[in-house]
Amino acid sequence: MKPHFPPPPIRRALRPALAAALLAAAALAPAPARAQDYTWTLSVLGGLGGPLSDGGGTDTGYQVGFGLQFEPGANVWAHAGQLDFDTGGNVGDLAAGTIRYVNLGGEYLFNEGYYDSGIFLGLGLYDLAARRILAPDVLAPRSSDSVLGIVLGATGEFKITPSFVVLAEISGHVLDSPDIRVLGTGFAGFGFHF
Repeated sequence: MKPHFPPPPIRRALRPALAAALLAAAALAPAPARAQDYTWTLSVLGGLGGPLSDGGGTDTGYQVGFGLQFEPGANVWAHAGQLDFDTGGNVGDLAAGTIRYVNLGGEYLFNEGYYDSGIFLGLGLYDLAARRILAPDVLAPRSSDSVLGIVLGATGEFKITPSFVVLAEISGHVLDSPDIRVLGTGFAGFGFHF
Protein backbone atom coordinates (compact mmCIF):
# COMPACT_ATOMS: atom_id res chain seq x y z
CA MET A 1 0.00 0.00 0.00
CA LYS A 2 1.36 3.36 -1.02
CA PRO A 3 1.52 6.08 1.60
CA HIS A 4 -0.80 9.05 0.94
CA PHE A 5 0.88 12.43 0.93
CA PRO A 6 -1.06 15.71 0.71
CA PRO A 7 -0.31 17.77 -2.42
CA PRO A 8 2.38 20.40 -2.06
CA PRO A 9 1.09 23.84 -0.95
CA ILE A 10 1.79 25.37 -4.36
CA ARG A 11 -0.45 22.79 -6.11
CA ARG A 12 -3.22 23.46 -3.60
CA ALA A 13 -3.02 27.21 -4.32
CA LEU A 14 -3.08 26.66 -8.09
CA ARG A 15 -6.30 24.62 -8.12
CA PRO A 16 -8.68 27.53 -7.35
CA ALA A 17 -6.75 29.81 -9.73
CA LEU A 18 -6.98 27.22 -12.52
CA ALA A 19 -10.71 26.73 -11.90
CA ALA A 20 -11.28 30.51 -11.98
CA ALA A 21 -9.29 30.81 -15.23
CA LEU A 22 -11.34 28.03 -16.88
CA LEU A 23 -14.62 29.65 -15.80
CA ALA A 24 -13.50 33.05 -17.12
CA ALA A 25 -12.46 31.52 -20.46
CA ALA A 26 -15.79 29.74 -20.79
CA ALA A 27 -17.72 32.92 -20.00
CA LEU A 28 -15.74 35.02 -22.47
CA ALA A 29 -15.68 32.47 -25.28
CA PRO A 30 -18.00 33.33 -28.18
CA ALA A 31 -21.02 31.06 -27.97
CA PRO A 32 -23.16 30.27 -31.02
CA ALA A 33 -26.23 31.85 -29.37
CA ARG A 34 -24.38 35.16 -28.89
CA ALA A 35 -23.55 35.36 -32.61
CA GLN A 36 -27.28 35.30 -33.47
CA ASP A 37 -29.70 38.20 -33.46
CA TYR A 38 -31.62 36.73 -30.53
CA THR A 39 -31.85 33.71 -28.25
CA TRP A 40 -35.37 33.85 -26.72
CA THR A 41 -38.77 34.69 -28.19
CA LEU A 42 -42.00 35.58 -26.40
CA SER A 43 -45.18 35.66 -28.54
CA VAL A 44 -48.86 36.58 -28.09
CA LEU A 45 -51.36 35.54 -30.80
CA GLY A 46 -55.11 35.64 -31.30
CA GLY A 47 -57.33 34.18 -33.97
CA LEU A 48 -59.92 31.66 -35.10
CA GLY A 49 -60.32 27.91 -35.20
CA GLY A 50 -62.46 24.91 -34.57
CA PRO A 51 -63.00 21.21 -35.31
CA LEU A 52 -62.36 20.36 -38.97
CA SER A 53 -65.03 17.61 -39.05
CA ASP A 54 -67.65 20.19 -40.01
CA GLY A 55 -65.39 22.20 -42.33
CA GLY A 56 -63.63 24.22 -39.66
CA GLY A 57 -64.82 26.84 -37.27
CA THR A 58 -64.82 30.54 -36.64
CA ASP A 59 -64.58 30.32 -32.89
CA THR A 60 -62.13 32.66 -31.17
CA GLY A 61 -58.98 31.77 -29.31
CA TYR A 62 -55.55 32.92 -28.20
CA GLN A 63 -52.07 31.48 -27.78
CA VAL A 64 -48.93 32.55 -25.93
CA GLY A 65 -45.55 31.08 -26.71
CA PHE A 66 -42.00 30.95 -25.48
CA GLY A 67 -39.15 29.80 -27.71
CA LEU A 68 -35.41 29.19 -27.56
CA GLN A 69 -33.23 29.43 -30.65
CA PHE A 70 -30.57 26.74 -30.22
CA GLU A 71 -28.99 27.32 -33.65
CA PRO A 72 -29.71 29.68 -36.57
CA GLY A 73 -33.02 28.70 -38.15
CA ALA A 74 -33.98 26.14 -35.47
CA ASN A 75 -36.11 26.75 -32.38
CA VAL A 76 -37.64 24.75 -29.57
CA TRP A 77 -40.83 26.22 -28.15
CA ALA A 78 -43.73 25.87 -25.76
CA HIS A 79 -47.22 27.12 -26.62
CA ALA A 80 -50.22 27.47 -24.33
CA GLY A 81 -53.60 28.44 -25.67
CA GLN A 82 -57.34 28.35 -25.46
CA LEU A 83 -60.04 28.00 -28.12
CA ASP A 84 -63.84 28.00 -27.85
CA PHE A 85 -65.67 25.39 -29.96
CA ASP A 86 -68.90 23.57 -30.83
CA THR A 87 -68.96 20.25 -32.70
CA GLY A 88 -72.50 20.71 -34.04
CA GLY A 89 -76.13 21.05 -33.07
CA ASN A 90 -77.28 17.41 -33.21
CA VAL A 91 -77.95 15.09 -30.27
CA GLY A 92 -74.61 13.75 -29.02
CA ASP A 93 -72.57 16.74 -30.22
CA LEU A 94 -70.67 19.07 -27.90
CA ALA A 95 -71.76 22.64 -27.28
CA ALA A 96 -70.30 25.63 -25.43
CA GLY A 97 -66.90 23.95 -25.40
CA THR A 98 -63.44 25.21 -24.51
CA ILE A 99 -60.10 23.61 -25.35
CA ARG A 100 -57.03 24.55 -23.32
CA TYR A 101 -53.69 23.17 -24.45
CA VAL A 102 -49.96 23.12 -23.88
CA ASN A 103 -47.67 22.07 -26.75
CA LEU A 104 -43.92 21.42 -26.83
CA GLY A 105 -42.07 21.06 -30.11
CA GLY A 106 -39.52 22.24 -32.61
CA GLU A 107 -39.51 24.63 -35.56
CA TYR A 108 -37.31 25.17 -38.61
CA LEU A 109 -37.18 28.66 -40.15
CA PHE A 110 -36.30 29.63 -43.72
CA ASN A 111 -35.30 33.14 -44.80
CA GLU A 112 -37.55 34.29 -47.66
CA GLY A 113 -36.03 37.75 -48.07
CA TYR A 114 -38.33 40.19 -46.33
CA TYR A 115 -39.78 37.57 -43.96
CA ASP A 116 -39.02 34.15 -42.44
CA SER A 117 -41.26 31.14 -43.02
CA GLY A 118 -41.26 28.11 -40.79
CA ILE A 119 -42.70 24.67 -40.20
CA PHE A 120 -43.19 23.14 -36.78
CA LEU A 121 -44.15 19.86 -35.16
CA GLY A 122 -45.00 19.20 -31.52
CA LEU A 123 -46.78 17.09 -28.91
CA GLY A 124 -49.41 18.43 -26.59
CA LEU A 125 -51.85 17.92 -23.77
CA TYR A 126 -55.40 19.15 -24.49
CA ASP A 127 -58.16 19.67 -21.93
CA LEU A 128 -61.63 19.61 -23.55
CA ALA A 129 -64.50 20.98 -21.46
CA ALA A 130 -68.02 21.13 -22.93
CA ARG A 131 -71.69 20.27 -22.52
CA ARG A 132 -73.12 17.37 -24.54
CA ILE A 133 -76.43 17.88 -26.34
CA LEU A 134 -78.89 15.33 -24.92
CA ALA A 135 -81.98 16.52 -26.84
CA PRO A 136 -82.92 19.72 -28.69
CA ASP A 137 -82.36 22.56 -26.20
CA VAL A 138 -81.28 20.09 -23.46
CA LEU A 139 -77.60 20.10 -22.44
CA ALA A 140 -75.80 17.78 -20.03
CA PRO A 141 -73.75 19.29 -17.21
CA ARG A 142 -70.33 20.56 -18.21
CA SER A 143 -67.67 17.83 -18.18
CA SER A 144 -64.01 17.72 -19.18
CA ASP A 145 -61.55 15.25 -20.64
CA SER A 146 -57.77 15.45 -21.10
CA VAL A 147 -56.25 13.94 -24.24
CA LEU A 148 -52.91 13.83 -26.03
CA GLY A 149 -52.37 15.32 -29.45
CA ILE A 150 -49.91 16.19 -32.20
CA VAL A 151 -49.67 19.65 -33.76
CA LEU A 152 -48.26 20.44 -37.21
CA GLY A 153 -48.20 23.91 -38.72
CA ALA A 154 -46.58 26.71 -40.65
CA THR A 155 -45.50 30.17 -39.51
CA GLY A 156 -44.57 33.50 -41.01
CA GLU A 157 -42.44 36.07 -39.20
CA PHE A 158 -42.19 39.67 -40.41
CA LYS A 159 -39.49 41.74 -38.71
CA ILE A 160 -40.50 45.28 -37.79
CA THR A 161 -37.33 45.84 -35.73
CA PRO A 162 -34.66 43.28 -34.76
CA SER A 163 -36.54 42.63 -31.50
CA PHE A 164 -40.20 43.17 -32.52
CA VAL A 165 -41.91 40.93 -35.10
CA VAL A 166 -45.39 40.32 -36.49
CA LEU A 167 -46.31 36.61 -36.52
CA ALA A 168 -48.87 34.52 -38.41
CA GLU A 169 -49.52 30.81 -37.86
CA ILE A 170 -51.81 28.11 -39.20
CA SER A 171 -51.88 24.68 -37.60
CA GLY A 172 -53.70 21.39 -37.39
CA HIS A 173 -54.01 19.52 -34.11
CA VAL A 174 -54.70 15.76 -34.29
CA LEU A 175 -56.31 14.73 -31.01
CA ASP A 176 -56.87 11.36 -29.36
CA SER A 177 -60.54 12.18 -28.77
CA PRO A 178 -63.71 10.55 -30.16
CA ASP A 179 -65.40 13.96 -30.32
CA ILE A 180 -62.70 16.04 -32.00
CA ARG A 181 -60.20 14.27 -34.24
CA VAL A 182 -58.67 17.31 -35.98
CA LEU A 183 -58.68 20.88 -34.75
CA GLY A 184 -57.62 23.72 -37.06
CA THR A 185 -56.36 27.11 -35.90
CA GLY A 186 -55.21 30.31 -37.55
CA PHE A 187 -53.53 32.94 -35.39
CA ALA A 188 -51.81 36.29 -35.86
CA GLY A 189 -50.07 38.52 -33.38
CA PHE A 190 -46.67 39.78 -32.36
CA GLY A 191 -43.46 38.55 -30.78
CA PHE A 192 -40.45 39.91 -28.95
CA HIS A 193 -36.92 38.59 -29.53
CA PHE A 194 -34.43 39.02 -26.71
